[in-house]
Amino acid sequence: DLSRTVGWFTTQYPVRLEPGAADVGQDVKRVRERLAAVPGRGAGYGPLHEQAPSGAQIAFNYLGRFTADAPDGHWVPAPESDAVHPGPHPVLLDGHVLDLNASTLDGPDGPVLTVRWTYATDAIGPERMRGLADRFTAALTELVRRRDEPGFAGRSPADFPVPLDRHEIAELETAVPALDGVLPLTPLQHGLVYHALTEETGADPYTVQLELEITGPLDPARLRTAAGTVVGRHANLRAGFRRLGTGRPVQYTTADAPPEWTEHDLRARPDALAALVAEDRVRPFAPDRPPLLRFTLLRTADDRWRLLFTSHHLLLDGWSAPLLLTDLFDAYAGRTPVRRRPFAAYTRWLADRDRPAAEAAWRTALDGVTEPTLTAPADVPSAPLVPEETATVLDPALTAALQDRARAAGTTLNTVVQTGWGLVLSRLTGRDDVVFGSAVSGRPAELDGVEGMLGLFVNTLPTRVRTAPGRTLGDAVADLHARQVALLDHQHLGLADIQRIVKLPALLDTMTVFENYPFDDDALTGSERAAGLDVRGIGGRDATHYPLTLAVTLQGGRIRLVLKHRPDLYDTEAAGTLLDRLARALDHLAHRPELPAGRLDLAPEAPTALTGGP
Repeated sequence: DLSRTVGWFTTQYPVRLEPGAADVGQDVKRVRERLAAVPGRGAGYGPLHEQAPSGAQIAFNYLGRFTADAPDGHWVPAPESDAVHPGPHPVLLDGHVLDLNASTLDGPDGPVLTVRWTYATDAIGPERMRGLADRFTAALTELVRRRDEPGFAGRSPADFPVPLDRHEIAELETAVPALDGVLPLTPLQHGLVYHALTEETGADPYTVQLELEITGPLDPARLRTAAGTVVGRHANLRAGFRRLGTGRPVQYTTADAPPEWTEHDLRARPDALAALVAEDRVRPFAPDRPPLLRFTLLRTADDRWRLLFTSHHLLLDGWSAPLLLTDLFDAYAGRTPVRRRPFAAYTRWLADRDRPAAEAAWRTALDGVTEPTLTAPADVPSAPLVPEETATVLDPALTAALQDRARAAGTTLNTVVQTGWGLVLSRLTGRDDVVFGSAVSGRPAELDGVEGMLGLFVNTLPTRVRTAPGRTLGDAVADLHARQVALLDHQHLGLADIQRIVKLPALLDTMTVFENYPFDDDALTGSERAAGLDVRGIGGRDATHYPLTLAVTLQGGRIRLVLKHRPDLYDTEAAGTLLDRLARALDHLAHRPELPAGRLDLAPEAPTALTGGP
């Protein structure tokens, strides 16, 4: 990343333009496509310059858009800059007779475009030069006047960061009249889109609900306006998803997509609260009808409210939702919004990753895996069901012992718990080499501002735990830690891509999530105080399509384990037995790391899937 490096990085290369069509909009489109077709933005032309000079007489350079400092600041534009500047020589740099340098400056009265013309006096006279500059200004004025005409200049493949052909663009424009842009799918979005576009109508496990309790003089209309402001500020919150005629899924953004807003007054019917919350939780989103989020405000007393913020996991991860709610109450209070980098910066970062290196790393990490680790029969169809939840809480002493064990092993608490889940799967499947999914944040430390960005960054990746009978529990933790360290730079590959690498249609049907999101009762303190409100988080509800998902949280010095299970495969008793076995495995990991895995006792016996799985 050279964005903060001082030096001269300008690239010079020839461009052949062919304007003159009957429609000026088509001229714009043709020029845009010609510039986009230049390989590597012209970087490769430098070595060829001396061998094959372009012979161009005109040089053009757009320097970019800048923000003017305050009048009393350290840096201000030089007032002596002249738009038309005669050069002292008959031929300018690199044989040009005319040199244009343009820039845009954001000042107190709005943006100002300045074009500086430097010309060779022996080739161009002053009057001719002024005439060229005037005609250029007139042409720009005409373009600005016509830019909002329907269909002006149209869209072309060069406009999108995703390789779409003209037919796909036309299809998308027809289906989405308010089309604003296209975003590449992130690794996890690829998988979620598949489920969203192929599952039958019904409850979607990837519908995520957050519930807040608000106390104080809330103005519902003002909060609704704030919700629209936040959604309007972030293009990826206005994203929709559809499958094109070619079969490929695409993520597009719309210019205007006000969020759904519903209000209910429950002061006279408090018994209706639970039912409304439950109904909202299971109401699915249509992927092609953005935005895939909604707000429901429930008034429970004169000065007390419940706010439901419900979204599809395609839009946001667990880290992003609290950030969005902070923005919501900032907007409600009229506070200056937090400046957040756009989600597109992350998709550009993804595009620059070394994919072959990542594929090689995963091929090595999963070498020897020849079959998936499944807890349910492979032929059990997926179902649009909201999983049930069974939970247990470890006592403070065991929690502290697990933290001590993680520190002694030079690893994280998450890694120790994942090892414990691997031990449970090993007993459940009768294998000493198991694979399950684990959620990783997906937020690269080298991307400036990533901790404050909104979107779906999280990724689900295979986690391999090997528990050969002769190896100790401590060995299993160390082995998993080493694998995770080796894969730190390769967490951007999607699960489907990894499965193709190992030539398996599936690798796993369980996953773990260590939830450490930046959200607590104090997260909204500044915004709520400015608004005269007290806002408290009641809880969050989310799930996956897997038969078993283990969610782990650390609160108040105690580990809470929540097993989310498909009710058609595992009942509450079966889920509870699995949690008991996990707690026993964690106890052994904390206190007996030298114990050989083959001597580990996780009685009672493991349950099987209700449908007769292993």
